[in-house]
Amino acid sequence: MNTTGCAELLSGAAPKPSTETAGGSDDKPAAAADQERGRVRLTLLALRRERAMLLVLRGHGLSYDELADAAGVTPSSVGTLLRRAREAFRKEYISRYGDTR
Repeated sequence: MNTTGCAELLSGAAPKPSTETAGGSDDKPAAAADQERGRVRLTLLALRRERAMLLVLRGHGLSYDELADAAGVTPSSVGTLLRRAREAFRKEYISRYGDTR
């Protein structure tokens, strides 16, 4: 399985440029979205690599079986590992940026 996209995201690869026009009415939402992507990247980088990888790959739509292959675990353990990864992400995000809900 190719996890290059995950590795690029976790390495802090530059985000794709915004398609919004300069001075357009969508500058504030675009800036907020860019800020949120940066926060998510930094939070993922603070997690254990295995946890971050599972979250990123699941976000890209991989099935539990595909995640199990990528992580080298049994498919039956993926749900528990994802739950732990999501909880670790939530705690790290809140510790850095507060509860922004």
